[in-house]
Amino acid sequence: MVVKPRGISVDLDYLKHLFQGGLDLTAVITGAAQPQITRQSLAPLKVRFPSILEQRRIAAILDQADALRVKRREALAQFDSLIRSIFIEMFGDPETNTKGFETTKFSALCKRVTDGTHQSPTWSAVGHPFLFVSNIVSGEIDFDTKKFISEETHDELTRRCPIEVGDVLYSTVGSYGVPVVVRTSRKFAFQRHIAHIKPNPDLLDSEFLCAMLDSPSLRKQADRVARGVAQKTVNLSDIGNFLVFKPPLKLQQEFANRAAMAASLKTANLASFAELDALFASLQHRAFRGEL
Repeated sequence: MVVKPRGISVDLDYLKHLFQGGLDLTAVITGAAQPQITRQSLAPLKVRFPSILEQRRIAAILDQADALRVKRREALAQFDSLIRSIFIEMFGDPETNTKGFETTKFSALCKRVTDGTHQSPTWSAVGHPFLFVSNIVSGEIDFDTKKFISEETHDELTRRCPIEVGDVLYSTVGSYGVPVVVRTSRKFAFQRHIAHIKPNPDLLDSEFLCAMLDSPSLRKQADRVARGVAQKTVNLSDIGNFLVFKPPLKLQQEFANRAAMAASLKTANLASFAELDALFASLQHRAFRGEL
């Protein structure tokens, strides 16, 4: 839908910010299955526009605040690249293995490579979270879910393979190839589309393992074996057959320490970004109430 101001002087940057957050559009959204905003639903909406000079002043302030958010977002993206760079610097590419580390099948370095439950569990109104692939594809475990299981169901689902700190989860269906380290003792369970990897702690550091699985080389291996059309799938046996290298454990732990420092900086920047988001929302609210 194209919005063209008519009959009044409107600064386009002001109009952009107005639609990005200055208007409460919930009342003009139509449709249940496919929510949308139409010309007809938008037409009755009454909007007050200040003078063109005031519009430009407000737009300039919001542009500056938004530019800060963009820069911080770009900085956050660099932290993930930094961890990958540290990995390549210390170990090289697992595929070419220019540093001559011992290579082996992935399964030889793990105690177990399994997956989550294959059956839909009995749901509870409250209890322990039940996770899906969408809960890990951001590279962190997201416990925001609407599905919960009881303590009894949790015990039943995790009896054969308890979820422990230091385990690694790996998405295998759809958005496959995303690893994440379990860093919490919080109880939860997950569906079969998530692989559950227990590294042998005498051979593999969890943080190193996660970074190796996230490397372009291991991603290529996953791409080569992924099957299916609508939703590509990487099987557990294929994961076990990934060709990986095994650097000395001490070197892996050194990497984990360096990666932890980068992650700590990222966490601090995430908090700062959240503050910038809150500041920007506050500025928008004040700007369009005539309080800026």
